[in-house]
Amino acid sequence: MVDNIWKFKVFVRDNQVCDFEDWIKDQTTEDRAKIRIFINRLMIMDSWPPKLVLPLTNNSKINELRIKGKKVQLRPLGCHGPGRKEFTLLIGAKEQGDSFVPKDAPLRARERRDLIMANGERYTKDYE
Repeated sequence: MVDNIWKFKVFVRDNQVCDFEDWIKDQTTEDRAKIRIFINRLMIMDSWPPKLVLPLTNNSKINELRIKGKKVQLRPLGCHGPGRKEFTLLIGAKEQGDSFVPKDAPLRARERRDLIMANGERYTKDYE
């Protein structure tokens, strides 16, 4: 068994609701499995190839995970932190055409990143 290099976290709102977990539940069974396998692979990689994890063009502090779903391009958005070798999943999104669904996913991801960087663990919990 390989030890994890990275620890994944998810963003939680003040009421401890995790939009990312809710987003995963809305995906097909096959796509849920692909998301989990993809994240588990990233956990054991020292560095991530750009074809898998790509910084957003207009905000390099937000990264999109590039997961090929069955009939859709899955694009969860996240950021490094709050701790060292931690990556926080901020919001689930898809790519249709050249746009995110939901359209405001990058903006919401930036707002959430700001919260976790200012308040550390208050807005995160371990990814399960």
